[in-house]
Amino acid sequence: MGDYDEQWWDFDDTLSKSHISAANSLIKTLKTIFPVRKLGGHKEFLPGKNYTCPGNLIMDKMKQMRNKHGLSKP
Repeated sequence: MGDYDEQWWDFDDTLSKSHISAANSLIKTLKTIFPVRKLGGHKEFLPGKNYTCPGNLIMDKMKQMRNKHGLSKP
């Protein structure tokens, strides 16, 4: 969860390796409990809306995360 859009007025846009590592750990754990098949950002689950969340920085990493965990796009 977060606001990972690059904005000049926003100081907390940095997406670190520890963010990605934590997200990968969470996905791995959730897959052991639930039948997770898809991974996407909020904007992908609500097509037609003008959402940008969770932001371009994390969306740039989404394909790698889907591939790593064998998940598809919503």
